Amino acid sequence: MCAAGLSAGAEGEQPAALISDDYQIMRDGDVLGLKQGYGITLKGFSSTAVLVEFHNDYGDNLSIGSAVLKESETVRCYRITDTGKTEILRLTLDKLYLNNSQVIVGFSDIYQFEDTNGGYTEETVWTLETAAPDNPSNPQTPDSEENPGNVGQELIAKPIYIIITISLATIVLIGIIILFRKKEKAGQRKRTKRSKKKDRKEER
Repeated sequence: MCAAGLSAGAEGEQPAALISDDYQIMRDGDVLGLKQGYGITLKGFSSTAVLVEFHNDYGDNLSIGSAVLKESETVRCYRITDTGKTEILRLTLDKLYLNNSQVIVGFSDIYQFEDTNGGYTEETVWTLETAAPDNPSNPQTPDSEENPGNVGQELIAKPIYIIITISLATIVLIGIIILFRKKEKAGQRKRTKRSKKKDRKEER
């Protein structure tokens, strides 16, 4: 369960780092497995941003929440507890490359801190906060007005539009080929009939 817009509570002592200052390259649809069952998936993209989903393998690959990131933006994943919130994951979108309708991104400053709060229950809550580099003290949650939640759906839909366009173009091309072959066969039949008539006249 992911809660957006939660007020920050008192933060306890930072747990031990399981991953420090890592760098990973991902493509659309790639899954990056982390420690303690956590992971991220690149779910969609536009020309300037990517949609990143956080998840954990509690139960059936539990989705923690999603964040839209532009270059140089950082997202932090916190686990909410009775005493406040504890940072679990942190990463920055370093570079975004588009090539032939495919995306390649580089994530820098990847940190993961030990989750000492035990296993997942129905009361377990996480929250995601994103911040631009020029104002790291003013994080924006994925569902805030400046970063509306429906942006993620547009990012997911973009690759689908590309697939649909390619499929329609393929269907049209197949139709043209079939029509051309039918006309070619019809022309062959006409030429065959003319040839038979000519042979009959010569026999007479």
